[in-house]
Amino acid sequence: MGDPLLPGTAVPRTIRRARIGASLPSKALYSFGIRSSRSLCLPDFLIIGAPKAGTTWLSANLESHPQIYLARNPDCVDPTEVRYFNQSFRLPLKHYSDLFLPGRDRIKGDKSPSYCYVPSYRIRFIRSVMPSVRLIFLMRNPVERAWSHAVMSLVRHAQRKIEEIPQSRFYTFFVRHREWGCYSKVLDRWLRVFRDEQLSISFYDQIVSDPIGLLRNVCAHVRADTGVEWSQFPYRRVVNGGQGLPIPAEYRTVLEEMYREEITRLERRFGGVVSWWRNATGAAQRFIVAAFLLALEFAPDVDLDAWLDAWV
Repeated sequence: MGDPLLPGTAVPRTIRRARIGASLPSKALYSFGIRSSRSLCLPDFLIIGAPKAGTTWLSANLESHPQIYLARNPDCVDPTEVRYFNQSFRLPLKHYSDLFLPGRDRIKGDKSPSYCYVPSYRIRFIRSVMPSVRLIFLMRNPVERAWSHAVMSLVRHAQRKIEEIPQSRFYTFFVRHREWGCYSKVLDRWLRVFRDEQLSISFYDQIVSDPIGLLRNVCAHVRADTGVEWSQFPYRRVVNGGQGLPIPAEYRTVLEEMYREEITRLERRFGGVVSWWRNATGAAQRFIVAAFLLALEFAPDVDLDAWLDAWV
């Protein structure tokens, strides 16, 4: 068996437990400022989300920049995602730091879109060890994002055809992951800890409409040169593309109602750039969908397929 302290090596349970116990006092020292993280090789920026909003496209392009290094984690199913602060937080901070050593002389980044959902106390810990870190958040129409996420999980990963999956599986998935599209909560949680100027927000739609503009903004935010030869970047390449399945009308109606209030909040915050996300439904239809969502949330054992046959 390889060295259990090296990344990517299988670690026995006893060693994992010992690591957890050893890392907690150390993290407390970092949190209270008793121990300094200056000697560690920590990232200069974090791509914190959102999932299925273009983060893989962004990281593939940033990796083409000669001044930027993006860490990889061989322990993850997707090694381009580090996921330390949500999946590997039990490990010592030095374990995280070691992933960035190959890029010590460059602008170092961590692409982990699930970071946007970490709890507040971990965001505060990130602030204590990386007070000047730059944050990047990509936002996508929550209706489109939810559908892409569901197709990835229920169709692609399960290796099934969409027609083989009961409608109830999709509806349950939408409700279970509702918070993943509530961007205003994510932004508020991070901005209670970090300064506004540390966070750069871009939109998924820019990948098609203005990809070089998006890349320039992100590179400027992380203090990388924007005068590079953009034609050498893979900005027109589809990265981690979905199944290309359009949203069936019945699913779109439910998702539009689910995120109607959130899109209103985002429109107040960002203006016309998100206005097209809104697609108001009729009052009667909205009432039926709202009742359906309530049934899903408070009566998860209801026979959804029978309900659907009767109402939708």
